[in-house]
Amino acid sequence: MPDLWYVIQAMQGSPGWVNNIFKMKDPTKVKSAHANNEWIATHNLSKVFLACWIVLKTFIDVVKQDNQGTLPSSILHDWLLFQLHPADIHNTEHTPMLSNPFTHIFRQLWDAPQVMLTDLVTHYSDEVLANINVKSFFCIIDEAQVAGGEYIYGSVFK
Repeated sequence: MPDLWYVIQAMQGSPGWVNNIFKMKDPTKVKSAHANNEWIATHNLSKVFLACWIVLKTFIDVVKQDNQGTLPSSILHDWLLFQLHPADIHNTEHTPMLSNPFTHIFRQLWDAPQVMLTDLVTHYSDEVLANINVKSFFCIIDEAQVAGGEYIYGSVFK
């Protein structure tokens, strides 16, 4: 399940989330509901973006390690392919199984305080951007995973 899509859907069921705040008549209640919804959205989206930055930073570190400290010219293509099939990583800690590192990290951040999330997003953003020496670099949060799922499951069920 794509991380961003899942979080957007799930946050609507979060404790404190208020649906249809603009249908409320009392401006004080609208303001309070907006503040609650904004905090819930910020907190959840911070976890998604932090998980993506951590995975991207780790990906870059491993690629650099495998290439004598440099990023190969294929790095953009390799990152896109990795995003298409993030679950193709074996977890050998207890039993061999496939796990999606984006989702795994997101779940580990479940109870993280917002201040920590904000600090870590800034830290990882700075570190990753310092390593990317290209004019444009795309981090596809959902679309690559959706396309990968459609490709895999679409061809299986046709």
